[in-house]
Amino acid sequence: MIDIPDALYPLIPYARFWGISDDWQREQLAIKAPDCVRESFKRLIEQNDDVLDDWLSGEEALSAQPTDAYVAFSAMRMCADFM
Repeated sequence: MIDIPDALYPLIPYARFWGISDDWQREQLAIKAPDCVRESFKRLIEQNDDVLDDWLSGEEALSAQPTDAYVAFSAMRMCADFM
């Protein structure tokens, strides 16, 4: 299974969609999203803020080669922050 906290499994589809590692592409996706989608997504990330913080600032944050899941969830979080 994917190496992410169990509590974040429901966010996998969002990480796959919003978790684009290229800043420009991710920002363009966020800009083009309808307001209602942006607001809903931001609320979802806020609801999971503590679990995301714990994982994304944990051991793997220091890794020279983070997992694809870690990169996607980090990029997803950056997308929500950008919004």
